[in-house]
Parts: sequence; C-alpha cells; structure tokens
Amino acid sequence: MSPQELRERRQKLGMSQTELAQLLGYTRNGLAKLEAGRAPIKPALDFATRYLLEHPEACGGSADRDRARASRSISASPACWR
Repeated sequence: MSPQELRERRQKLGMSQTELAQLLGYTRNGLAKLEAGRAPIKPALDFATRYLLEHPEACGGSADRDRARASRSISASPACWR
C-alpha cells in the first residue's frame, strides 16, 4: 500500500489522522509520517485499513459516529426537549 492509498482509505472512513491512529495503536504523528511516505507501511496496516473499509462498524464508521453525536446531543439537551 502506498502512502496515498493509506490517506485515501482514512478519508473514505471519514476519520481524522488522530482518530485512525488511536484506533490502530499509532500516534497522530506516526500516522502522518506513514501518509507522507517518511516511514514504511507494514502489511498489517494494509490489512487493518482494508478490513475497516469492508467493516466500518468495527471502527464506528462515520454513520455510527453521527448517530453517537446525535444521541449525545439529545441526552445533553434539557429534559423538556426529549
């Protein structure tokens, strides 16, 4: 996988560098280096990102995050709004 492919996969997942890095056990700086081509991309990272694209529910894909944000907004709203 190329650095560009890694960046494209992250963007397809709708995740920031920080979010994907935390999910995969990297730092944001570490992931940025991988996306910039300044560090080698290991086959396990290729597999993990491909898996997440095929199973976005495993990482709380953008639709899941949107639902979670909406539920937090509702639960944080005054009781009379519910």
